[in-house]
Amino acid sequence: MPSIMAPARVMVSALLLAFALLAAAVGVATWQPWLGLQLRVVAPPGLDADVGHIEVQGATRASPAASMPAHARIVGIAPLDADGRLGPVMALQGDDLLEEPDVLDSYTEMRQLFARQERIAAMLRGQVLLHWLDAGGGPRLTRLTPAPWRPPHSLPPMFWFQLAVGALAWLLSVWVWVLRPQDWAARLLAAAGLLLLLTTTAAAVYSARELALPGGLFRGLSAINHLGAVGFGMSMVGVFMMYPHPMVPPSNLLLLPLVFLSWWVLDTWQVMPDQNWGGRVSILLEMMLAIAAAVVQWHRSRSNPADRAAMRWFNLSAWLGCTLFAICTVGPNILGLPSPIPQGYAFGFFIVLFGGLAFGVGRYRLFDLDRWAFRLLLWTMGAAGIVVLDLVLAWGLGFNPGASLALTLLVCGALYFPIRQWLWARMVQRPSLPMELALPKVVEVAFTAGALAREQRWLNLLHRLYAPLQLLPQQSGSGSVVVLRSEGLDMLVPATGGLGARLLVGRSAGLKLFSPQDAAFTQSLCDLLDRAAGERDAYVRGVEQERSRIARDLHDELGAKLLTALHGAGDQRQRALLEDAMAYMRLIACGLDQAGRTADDFFADLRYDTSQRLQRAGLQFDWQLDASAVHRLDLDARHQYQIHALVHEAVSNSMRHAVASRVSISLRCEHGHLHLCIGDDGAGFDPTQVSQGQGLRNMRARAQALGGEVHWRSRSVLAQDRTTTTMSTPGVGTLVEISWPVLQRTG
Repeated sequence: MPSIMAPARVMVSALLLAFALLAAAVGVATWQPWLGLQLRVVAPPGLDADVGHIEVQGATRASPAASMPAHARIVGIAPLDADGRLGPVMALQGDDLLEEPDVLDSYTEMRQLFARQERIAAMLRGQVLLHWLDAGGGPRLTRLTPAPWRPPHSLPPMFWFQLAVGALAWLLSVWVWVLRPQDWAARLLAAAGLLLLLTTTAAAVYSARELALPGGLFRGLSAINHLGAVGFGMSMVGVFMMYPHPMVPPSNLLLLPLVFLSWWVLDTWQVMPDQNWGGRVSILLEMMLAIAAAVVQWHRSRSNPADRAAMRWFNLSAWLGCTLFAICTVGPNILGLPSPIPQGYAFGFFIVLFGGLAFGVGRYRLFDLDRWAFRLLLWTMGAAGIVVLDLVLAWGLGFNPGASLALTLLVCGALYFPIRQWLWARMVQRPSLPMELALPKVVEVAFTAGALAREQRWLNLLHRLYAPLQLLPQQSGSGSVVVLRSEGLDMLVPATGGLGARLLVGRSAGLKLFSPQDAAFTQSLCDLLDRAAGERDAYVRGVEQERSRIARDLHDELGAKLLTALHGAGDQRQRALLEDAMAYMRLIACGLDQAGRTADDFFADLRYDTSQRLQRAGLQFDWQLDASAVHRLDLDARHQYQIHALVHEAVSNSMRHAVASRVSISLRCEHGHLHLCIGDDGAGFDPTQVSQGQGLRNMRARAQALGGEVHWRSRSVLAQDRTTTTMSTPGVGTLVEISWPVLQRTG
C-alpha cells in the first residue's frame, strides 16, 4: 500500500478484500444444484469412512427432497433425460462425501475422486432418480429435480466458521502491518494472514458441498488450498527469521518461494510420487525450518529481557496454534489414522495464533505497537459488524421487498443507526478540542508545576486534539516548526516551552491524514506555549531572586546577630537555645536557596550538626549511611530542607522527652525510596495513646510534602548501661521511620 494512505483506509481495503473473497465463496457454494438433504457417512465399526455408506440425517422443508425420510441409506443415483429415459446407475460410496481430498494417499485416488464428483455434478444439473434403502433394508426409488441454486441458510456451520477464521486472521495481520509498514516481520505476517484466508475460503467451499462439485472446480479449489497452506508455512518461516531481529537480509527470503512454490507446482501437476511427498512433507519441512529459526532467535535474545518476553508469548501462540492443527490434520494423514476433528474446525486453532498475537501486542508490545493501535482494530471490527448486520437483516427476511423495507426502517430508525452512530463516535470520530477550550489548556500546561507534570498535560492535550495512533518522542534539534510527513500520515511537533519534540502518527485513530490546517493550528499552540513558558520562567526567576535575597539577609544580618549573642551568652541553657536558633536559621536559608548542595555535602553537614547537638547534650551517636546510594541521589533544596527539619525535630524529641543515652540514624535506598530511621534507647511511648502535638504534626506534614510518610513505634533496645533490660522488654526506645520516593542519577 502507498505510504500516503491512512491506516484506517488500508484496513477498510483489507476488509473489502475479505468480504469480496467471502462473497465469492458464498456465491460458488450456493450456485450449485441443491437437493435439500443433510447427508453423512456411516461406516461399520473399525473401518474407515471411505468404505461406509451415505445416510440421510434430515431434509429441509420445501426442498426437492423434502419427502426423504431420516436414516435412509442412499446407494445410487441415475440421470433422467427430458423424455424420462433412465441413464446408467452410479453407485454412491462413502468417499463421495470426503471432506478433504488431502487424506487420500495417491494421486490416482484423487483423480478418481474428482472424476466421480464431475459425473455426479453433471447428473444433478437435471432430473435424477435416487436409489435408497429404507430402515428395513427395502429398496426404494425417488425421482427428484434439484433446485438450480442452494440457499445460503442451508450451508453448514463449518462453512461459516472457516470463513470467519480466515477473515479474522487476515484483519489482525493487516492491522499489525499498516502500523509497521517497513517491518519485514509485519509484512510477512500480513502475507500469512492473506494466504490463510485463501486456504480457509477454498476449503470452506468444497467441504460444505451437499453431494458433489464439478471435478475441475473441486481440483482448482484443492490446489488453492494447497497453495495457501504452503504459502502460510513460508510466511511463518520468514516471520521467525525476521522477528524480533533479522537473521538474514530480506532478499535471501526469496529462496523460500523459489523452493516451496516449485514444490507446489510439482504437487499440483501430480509429478511427485504421492501425496506424502507432494504436500505433507513440504509443510512439515516448513514447520521444522520455523522451529529452527525460533530457536536461533531465542538464543540471540538471551541478553534482552524485553525481546525474550515478546518471543515467549509469540512463540507460545504460534506453536500452540500450528502444532494443534498439524496434530489434527497433517499428522493423522501421514500415519494413516483418522482425524480427531474435521479439518474445517481444526482451522480454529489458528485463532490461537492470531488472537494470541492481538493480546500480546498490548501486554508484551509485540512488533512495538502502541496501545492506540487497538482503536484502529476496534474501528475495523465495528465496520465489519455493520456490514454483517445489514446482510443478516436482508437474508433473514428471505429477500421479501415489502417486509424487508418495513423492518429495516423500523430497526435502523429505532435501534440500528443510533447504536452505529454511538459506536462510530466512540471509536473513530473523536472531535478536536474547540479553539476556545484549547487555548486555556495551553496556558495550564505552561504554568503546571514540575517538568514531568507539564509533559504529561501536553501529551494529554495532543491526544485530545488529534487522537493519534502513536505519539512518539523525538530527538531534540528537530527545528521549531510543525512539519507534516509521509503526505500527512505523520505530524512532527517540535520542542516547545521546554517540552520535548513529539511525532504524531495517524490522525483520528488512523481514519484521517493530518492537514495543513492541523499543522497551522498546532503551530499557533506551540507559539502560545513558548510565550507562556517565557512568562513562567520570568516569574520563577523573580521568585528565586527574592528567595535568594531573603536567604542572604537571614545569613548575613540575623546570623551575625545570633552569633554575637552566642559569644556573649554565659548561661549554658541560653547558649543551647541560641545554637538551635542558628541551626534553624541556617536550615531556613538553605531551604530558600533553590540551588541546593550535593547529596554528599548535605548529609555530611547533617551528620556534623546532629553529632554536635548530641555531644553537647551528653548523648552518644550512631550514624549508618548507604554511601553508594546516597552518592547517586538527586536532592533539591526543598528535599534537603525537609529532611534536615525532620531529623532536627526527631533528635530534639529524643533529647527533651526520651531520657535516652544513645541516638542512632540510618539511611538506605531501596526500590526507588529513601528510608530514614531515627531511633533512641529512651523510655519510649505509645503513638496510639499519646495526642500528637505540634512537633509530631509538623513531622507528618513534612513527610507528606516529600511525597512519603512517617511512622513512630516503640522498640526493644539493649542499652549498654542497663543490665536489667532485655531485647524482649516492651516499651523501650522510640523509632521514627520516614520513607519517600527519590530520583537517582544513572551516571
